[in-house]
Amino acid sequence: MQTHDEARLRALVQHSSSDIAVIDATGRLLYAMPSAEGKGVIGYALLDLQGRDVTELTHPSDLPRVRAALAQLASSPDATLTLQTRVRHRDGAYRHVEVVASNHLTDPSIEGIVLNLQDITDSITAEHRQDIFLGMLGDLDVSTVVLQRDRFIHANPAFCRLSGYAEEALQEIESAFDIIVAGASELRRQLARRMRGHVTKAVHECTLRREDGQDLDIEVTFRAGDAEEDAQIVGIVQDITERKEREASLRARAEALETQVGDLQRAVARKYDFEGIVGKSPAMKRVYTQMEAAIDSGLTVLITGPTGAGKELIAKAIHYNSPRGVDQRPPTQLNCGAVPRDLIASTLFGHRRGAFTGADRDAVGLFEAASGGTLILDEIGEMAMDAQINLLRVLEERAVLRLGETTTRDVDVRVIAITNRDLPAEIGAGRFREDLYYRLRVLAIQMPSLADRREDIPKLAERFLAEACEAMTKALVGFTSEAVELLDHHPWPGNIRELQNAVHSAAAFAPAGGAVDRRHFPAEMTSGVALTSELKALGLSYKDSVALYRRRLVEDALRACDGNRTRAAGMLSMQRTNLVRLVRELGVSD
Repeated sequence: MQTHDEARLRALVQHSSSDIAVIDATGRLLYAMPSAEGKGVIGYALLDLQGRDVTELTHPSDLPRVRAALAQLASSPDATLTLQTRVRHRDGAYRHVEVVASNHLTDPSIEGIVLNLQDITDSITAEHRQDIFLGMLGDLDVSTVVLQRDRFIHANPAFCRLSGYAEEALQEIESAFDIIVAGASELRRQLARRMRGHVTKAVHECTLRREDGQDLDIEVTFRAGDAEEDAQIVGIVQDITERKEREASLRARAEALETQVGDLQRAVARKYDFEGIVGKSPAMKRVYTQMEAAIDSGLTVLITGPTGAGKELIAKAIHYNSPRGVDQRPPTQLNCGAVPRDLIASTLFGHRRGAFTGADRDAVGLFEAASGGTLILDEIGEMAMDAQINLLRVLEERAVLRLGETTTRDVDVRVIAITNRDLPAEIGAGRFREDLYYRLRVLAIQMPSLADRREDIPKLAERFLAEACEAMTKALVGFTSEAVELLDHHPWPGNIRELQNAVHSAAAFAPAGGAVDRRHFPAEMTSGVALTSELKALGLSYKDSVALYRRRLVEDALRACDGNRTRAAGMLSMQRTNLVRLVRELGVSD
């Protein structure tokens, strides 16, 4: 049965969401009753509390405040005050409690001080945690903000420096999106999705307008807590202006490189198309016919001819005009004479780790690397016999066996072999395999020497002069008649390569805006041809002929170098002191 005191107390708490207690003026508990919504702040029943002093349950640190509040309240009839304190729960833990105390000592129905107690432990703990969290954000050198309903509720010093706003000014802004001048709509949409719980973390790029009007590119990483309308969102903000500028610069460079690559590809296409190969002589027309057959067939090709005749140019033209070079994929090349004998097999066919001393990792050979394309084997006549056997096997089986492995790998490679050697003679001498020769010579192209296509020399010389002028950014107007005569009569033992080097050298010595003359060519060219007929006409003795020859060499070199003895000595491949001695000895006037 309810006591009269309990009935009175229940009447007090009937419409209250708080626990109710009544104490006398000294702080002694008269009654205590939990609210209808809970089990009581401190977990004690009425009989356990009755007659006890409230200070027994108060945290020692809070006692002075509680006693002062009681004294103030007891001396002020009908007064009400509010304070927060910590009260010991029945389980021994202290709970944070908000107390609203009203003086009803003179009210005959109560005759005490009524305490409304509200447990605020959870909110106090949450606030404490938030204070700690915000304090940590403030200590970070990373720009961070906390938003709630699109408004700034916190900004750490780093973000304030970044944005130029004080924290108070940011909190007065109606919406955080007001200072986002680009990307705001997408950012708002993503935040709304995040608040609905669809996304918990995301990174966004947008543009922030600083307080001083300067725009910054920023990257924002947002984290949302609970999927609630009023949930707080933490944003980490990074200034990416410099990064965006670097990215823009890299894009510009990439576009420029793409343009350059395109230009180079077009240049390669021009260089290696039929129009890029100079020559209309009967000998070259035969070469063109053979090239067309090679391009259309895709068969293995053997290109022979003297050194410097342009065999590599023909090989590349076949590749680039065939389906294997349609995307300007360059051919794979190997100079067989430049690779040591003990490395040629691993270079061509690859090897497995540990296959030989120094093989510390697996390696792909050139045949595998060239699969789908073309492999140009230059100086094939220099290849060692044991490597020739392996090459023959690859050509027959279209598969390679890496050194140290037992399983072959299929390859799809077109081989174009080049040599300046007389391979039938090499076969007779036992230095080249006859079966490999016929395997390579499915289609044969014989490059003529320059002496066998003299009618092509003027056009070739013009091409090489244009190359030299472009490389040196120098304007020249062609060749004098004496230079043309020299080009026509020179035997060109070095073929096209010698012609190219001679024209480039002459272009370097010729004056800008002028024409290339006979005297601008290397001395070994200008002296020999002119003196041959002159010496015969003069009928000089051997000794006098040699002296005249030496004199002309020195004179031509000095003339080509405009009297510069150092350059002339370099042209004649001698020391300057020796040239000075010759000038004095031969009576040459410079």
